[in-house]
Amino acid sequence: MAPKRTRKAPELSAASQPKQGRAKRGKAKAADDLQAPVAAAGQPAQTTKLHQGTADSYCPLPSPQSGGKCFCWTRWGRVGDAGQSKLLGPCEQEGAEKEFNSKFRSKVGIPFSDNEGARSVRPGKYSLVDLDTTVVPTPGKQPVSGSSPHKQPKVQPSKLCKPTLELMELIFNDLMFKQAMQDFDIDTDRMPLGQLSKDQVQRGYEVLERIRKALQSRSGKAPLEALSSEFYQVIPHNFKRQRPPIIADQDALDTKFEMCNVLNDIEVAQGLKEQQAEEHEDANIEPHPADEKYDSLQADLQLLSTEDPEHDLIARFVKATSSHLKLLNVWEIERQGEAKRFAKHKKLGNRKLLWHGTNIAVVAAILKAGLRIMPHSGGRVGRGLYLAAENSKSAAYVCAGRQGTQLVGVMFLAEAALGKEHHIMQDDSTLVKPPAGSDSVVAKGQTEPDPHMDEQLKLDGKPVNVPVGQVKQQPEFQHSSFMQSEYLLYEESQARLRYMVTLEFANRGRWN
Repeated sequence: MAPKRTRKAPELSAASQPKQGRAKRGKAKAADDLQAPVAAAGQPAQTTKLHQGTADSYCPLPSPQSGGKCFCWTRWGRVGDAGQSKLLGPCEQEGAEKEFNSKFRSKVGIPFSDNEGARSVRPGKYSLVDLDTTVVPTPGKQPVSGSSPHKQPKVQPSKLCKPTLELMELIFNDLMFKQAMQDFDIDTDRMPLGQLSKDQVQRGYEVLERIRKALQSRSGKAPLEALSSEFYQVIPHNFKRQRPPIIADQDALDTKFEMCNVLNDIEVAQGLKEQQAEEHEDANIEPHPADEKYDSLQADLQLLSTEDPEHDLIARFVKATSSHLKLLNVWEIERQGEAKRFAKHKKLGNRKLLWHGTNIAVVAAILKAGLRIMPHSGGRVGRGLYLAAENSKSAAYVCAGRQGTQLVGVMFLAEAALGKEHHIMQDDSTLVKPPAGSDSVVAKGQTEPDPHMDEQLKLDGKPVNVPVGQVKQQPEFQHSSFMQSEYLLYEESQARLRYMVTLEFANRGRWN
């Protein structure tokens, strides 16, 4: 049966650091035992103050227990630590509610009934963080009506070839999603997979936009420190006993934007899994889990044989432009509806097959929705789709996942309808579209695959250049601020995913 969405109890992060210490084992265990039955009664709250470290407390709403009695449990301490806890009860429900409401008002500054007001960040006070929690069901689905309560539905054998089945297991793996969150210092023990709501992530984006404006106006350290504190309050982090860093430059800001993008895409992947579970919850015979995940993508993935000429071309493309990565598999991609969208640019010439590297945690979302220009994204060449002729350039943005003993990264090859290019050699983060008369922007790098060695691939009857030449220095661009060229499209429909590849990496990459 598909998991049910429910609200988690209030989770409070203190604006001032409490006395340090750890709860006694016996009491901590008792509180943990009581956490589950009361956890669905409230809503969460979290706050962080940069200059005082990180502290939090946890106050579930009272919930009736055996004999009609209630308990109110409070936990406090640094985020990521066990901290200390206090259990009040058993007592009458009225007394437990009074204790909770008193604690909530003292920490947040307003009554618990004012939920919207509690989401506002106040200096020295807690604020609510919206979480959508999933109640983990007992393994296996509930039996259909009339069947034996102990009989589980049969699972069909997978129709997928082994490499595609393993790919589905990789890109939908919950441990991989959890690792991706931990890479960004998200406290996954306190904020388990998929619990941070879209509304809460949107609030994080909004704070980051204010940080962007503060950086552009050179507002100084104090405003950046205050805004960084507010961001960590909205998106809970676990820095353990380290001082939370101020988001004080463009690189740090871009990393936080990327974090919010990844959180959104993890939510997309989790939603796909839940959707498929709901569609088959009453079936006596279930599709294989990997087949369900594959179907949810609404994309046709055809594994290419190593004897296929297109596989050979891509293998040479990797060898000529990568940093000694090992090619594992190549799939041809046909995303539902993408051909029609791409046809809008059928009159544009100058088409190239270009690389796009990404975090393993967002691969499912890309296969489902295509390459997207995120609303709050940006970079050295503005807000657009970033592609590259050199595999090593895009591979720098890959965060790999573990598959058996291998670290496997996923990269895409997109057909880019570049049309008339506008060339730049200096950063311009303000760009949101090409200059008038141009269709794309190319940040010309000091190196580029030898253009004289390009090969052509016919895709839907149109010639597409594949830059498979050896990487060479470009004398005319030796004063460029870009080491390697970057290709920018400012309309999503100008890129069509054509191939996906898996490669073996020596390390997880990007944030490691």
